[in-house]
Amino acid sequence: MRRLILLALLLPTITAGAFWLVLPSAYRVSETTDYTTFYEPVARRILAGEGITTESGAAALRTPPGYPIILAGVMGASHATRIPEPIALDVLALICVAISSLFLHLIARGIWEGWMALVPCLGWSTYPLALWLTKQPNSELVFTPVLFAAAFALWKATRDDVPHRGRLLSLGALLGTAMLIRPIALFLPVMAAGVVVGCTPAWTRRQRAVGAALVLTASAIIVLPWEVHAARAAGRFVLLADTGVPAMRDGLTFGVNSQKEYRAGIYVPDVVRTVMIAFYAQYDQLTSFGAIMRAAAAQTVQHPLGMAGLIAMKLVRAWYGTDSQRLDRYIAAIQLVYLAILAWGWRVAWRAGGERRRLAIIVASTLLVFWCMSVLALPLVRYMVPAIGLAFALLPAAREKVVR
Repeated sequence: MRRLILLALLLPTITAGAFWLVLPSAYRVSETTDYTTFYEPVARRILAGEGITTESGAAALRTPPGYPIILAGVMGASHATRIPEPIALDVLALICVAISSLFLHLIARGIWEGWMALVPCLGWSTYPLALWLTKQPNSELVFTPVLFAAAFALWKATRDDVPHRGRLLSLGALLGTAMLIRPIALFLPVMAAGVVVGCTPAWTRRQRAVGAALVLTASAIIVLPWEVHAARAAGRFVLLADTGVPAMRDGLTFGVNSQKEYRAGIYVPDVVRTVMIAFYAQYDQLTSFGAIMRAAAAQTVQHPLGMAGLIAMKLVRAWYGTDSQRLDRYIAAIQLVYLAILAWGWRVAWRAGGERRRLAIIVASTLLVFWCMSVLALPLVRYMVPAIGLAFALLPAAREKVVR
């Protein structure tokens, strides 16, 4: 057992290190500006005792505080040990992928024994999109192990014959922590509560209701201090972060938005382009959820086919799209292979019933939450990678079928 756990930790660190060695230097450059323009400056101000603020001294509400706080800790450790910051960040990336792999192994070990429980780790460790995330600092790296830990807690909690309050509270705390790292986790507590209610047939109705309430309460307690701070700083209610409106607005104009010069451009059907241009014409007026909803309703009436095409385009691009729009076709080819294998594993697990079906429900529910959130905002595969990674826990089912 110890040997398998050690291998689960070592596999992703070895593959990530090998990936960095063979990756051309031109691709090693960070393609995201979020780190240099927001995360890093906020982390340095936290480290300097200036609080969670931007360089102007205003409250940093663009994202939740989880990732900047973690970065501040890494930078502080780097200074204390005199390890260069880039190396410290690489170590953080390796630790995150190793912990993610470990939780995949722990989940799979609940069903498959021995080496079969390492199959998810092998798949996750060699997944090109997961390796690509490790080449640059980003919040998805630290978010993924928290998500996998929460999935493991949910998996364990729903297997109990009677509710285990400690596990349910731990599950809620992990989901609250995930929300403080990335706002895409906003509805994960609701999803987890639904799984607790729907996948515990041995529990009484009261036990299910109490279990769901414990999950929701624990996650709310974790998030509440930040919500109070953000509301006081902004003078209004802030739902985890202020990125919601800009992300939704960008998700309506990503095919025609000329303000982002780094985008290579993509093919957009004429009916969809018409709708995107209409949204872009009122870009500066789309400053609230209400304004976006009213504009979307108006376009649905005026151009129903265009809006249907836009939604369909976002539904598909969420599985392969990038912000730069440069490598989309290559990512799509990779995704077709991996998603086909993962879908097969999910189908085999679902048809097997029992514990395998319960795990398939957890994976599908998580993927659905991430897919919906990505479609509501800017459809990027980067947002989906953590949820796709969880689906690797079902890989042994696909291999099991092949062996039979």
